[in-house]
Amino acid sequence: MTVEANQGKPTTVRCGIYARCAVMLHDEAAVGKQIAECRRVARETGWLVASGCIRSDAGTSRTSIAGRPGLQALRAVAETKARPFDVLCCESISRMSRNLSDVLAIEDTLRRNGIQLSFVADEIRSSILDAEPVHGRLAHWIQFLRGARAGWHDGLAFE
Repeated sequence: MTVEANQGKPTTVRCGIYARCAVMLHDEAAVGKQIAECRRVARETGWLVASGCIRSDAGTSRTSIAGRPGLQALRAVAETKARPFDVLCCESISRMSRNLSDVLAIEDTLRRNGIQLSFVADEIRSSILDAEPVHGRLAHWIQFLRGARAGWHDGLAFE
């Protein structure tokens, strides 16, 4: 996939990849599968996986982004002037964090620096040309979940 640059010339969208597995015993296989899936999506979408921008954290907690050097490194490089990627691809939201406020904070940092997020398994992709960022889509999802928890959604009762 390409986007139009200021001069009207197409540029290649560069992709970073983040993977995480909380259990050390299965870390290599699980992380490898996540990275392979993100590479597949990047290839199909026409993104170029940026050199040196694949990071992972194995054996790390699902409830906090603290103590995740791989994620922190990607976040730090995203804030540099010469950011090396335009999209950060992750297999699913839960691989980034199961704490929604952490996901939204990361998405906000990336968005402020011109970087979008792609969550493959959750089918949430903010393309460079998409007007609605991930946090807008997550807000709709949260509304649905709150409605389902309360026993209703679009006028349907859940038993």
